[in-house]
Amino acid sequence: FIRCLDGVFNAFRITDLKPQAEALLRETSNRVFTFEVHRVMTQEHAARNFMDPSFSAFLDAVAHALSRDGTDVWQETVNLVQAMIQDFRVVVSKQEVFPEDMIIIVHNLAMRFCVLAQEETWIPKRAGSTGIRILLEIPEFGMKWVEDRDSELIRTLFQVLKDMPHESQQNIDNVMDVVMRILRIGHASFKVQQPTKEQWIARDKTLVGLFWPEIASSNALVRKASEKCFGLLSALTGVSVTEFLMPVRPRVLANLYQKPLRALPFQMQIGIIDGMCYFVCLDPPLPEYNEEMLRLLHEAL
Repeated sequence: FIRCLDGVFNAFRITDLKPQAEALLRETSNRVFTFEVHRVMTQEHAARNFMDPSFSAFLDAVAHALSRDGTDVWQETVNLVQAMIQDFRVVVSKQEVFPEDMIIIVHNLAMRFCVLAQEETWIPKRAGSTGIRILLEIPEFGMKWVEDRDSELIRTLFQVLKDMPHESQQNIDNVMDVVMRILRIGHASFKVQQPTKEQWIARDKTLVGLFWPEIASSNALVRKASEKCFGLLSALTGVSVTEFLMPVRPRVLANLYQKPLRALPFQMQIGIIDGMCYFVCLDPPLPEYNEEMLRLLHEAL
């Protein structure tokens, strides 16, 4: 089945065969999604989390198609996958489906894209991040799913950023746009409840634990991404970055002070100095002026 779909995706790249290939792929995706929706609705809860082999094979074929090079043809493939996902929305709208049932299918889709984003080369990483972006455009049941897995998705995309230091600014901006969108969607419904600062801090402790170690990363892209995420997190919640970091303040500062700068590689030295500058410039500043901070400043000078 995977080889057959690969062949049809190959035909989609040929101008003369493109219309027939697109029609066949969309019909196939419609049938596969219809069957998977019906299976999830009718099976017992314990069996719903396991994909049907045909659905798993279909996701493999989509992943293979998105992982192929060629800028013009690749964008056309992305547009086709978007159309398939829109067809999935139509299938769901025609049936009385509980949102929690559809979250299972969306989760399986996203996990396949997350695995793709963790490949070694850039092309599959781009495909994985693009697939996640496509899923974020499903408002009917995407919001609840993102709320439950926002830290997992952002961790995957941060790994993409760590492995793309020489990519174009446009590719970097595309990945960051997906990260920012995840943060906004993940906080939308909780914000309606008008939580207190303490509730926001408790809700976002996993995200804060993901961001603060990267503020002193040796990778400049990741440092800037963490700073942007903290800025957006503060804007969305009304909680200052310092307030978010106070529960983990000893660990944050220990990460900066644990080794003399001269004992570290040059890029790590830059990361720690940059991280300290960020924490000092917070309002109010996170570190106190003490002997350890003075030692770090002397070493930096």
